[in-house]
Amino acid sequence: MLLNIKLHHYGDWTELTEKYQLTVNNPYFIPLQGEGLNFEVFRINKRLDDTIKSFISDLRSRYRDVVRIISVNPSRNFTDIVLYADYKFSVKSVFVDSRIFIESSKYSDGFEYFTVAIPGNRSGKVIGEVVSRLREKAYVASLTYSRVGERRVRDGGLTLMERVVLTKAIELGYFNYPRGVGLGELAKELGLSKATVDFHLRNAVRKVMSRCFNDDQ
Repeated sequence: MLLNIKLHHYGDWTELTEKYQLTVNNPYFIPLQGEGLNFEVFRINKRLDDTIKSFISDLRSRYRDVVRIISVNPSRNFTDIVLYADYKFSVKSVFVDSRIFIESSKYSDGFEYFTVAIPGNRSGKVIGEVVSRLREKAYVASLTYSRVGERRVRDGGLTLMERVVLTKAIELGYFNYPRGVGLGELAKELGLSKATVDFHLRNAVRKVMSRCFNDDQ
């Protein structure tokens, strides 16, 4: 199940996208719940100019959800802003706490746009809970959803489920030595059976490794 959500988050820095007429993409996001932080990279697809500098100045001084700007990395075609944000205040915390995979997020005209994925066997119950929690934080302007099969996503030809499982495995330290979690704990975290997680994880690793070797040739 895919959910497409448009919302206005009261008092959040994303309100600045309307003031400065900017579209901000969010290509990298790592939740650090234990520290109460999100590590994030925001990308504006234009060169650093006076408008972006004023936008960054407001980020630093006006919004409590921006804990610290780590760096600003300009390039010829875009500007990356690397920062720590407040985990609990963020809308993303609703998705992470509900074990929902964030496929994409961007911010424009004062709104936040999310596409999130929910495993099919949990979708009915989870959607209601998520929408209720989102409405405690923000005004939900629109919400649409669709059922998907083994839809292929951008990264390495992975299906949606393969990407969800692999991302969660990396996040929880499944590939660490020693392991942060075992297969059973990973399956429980995802709300899936061990056999299902093992199947999708093996396929995802095989595809990623195959692509790595093919790229080197």
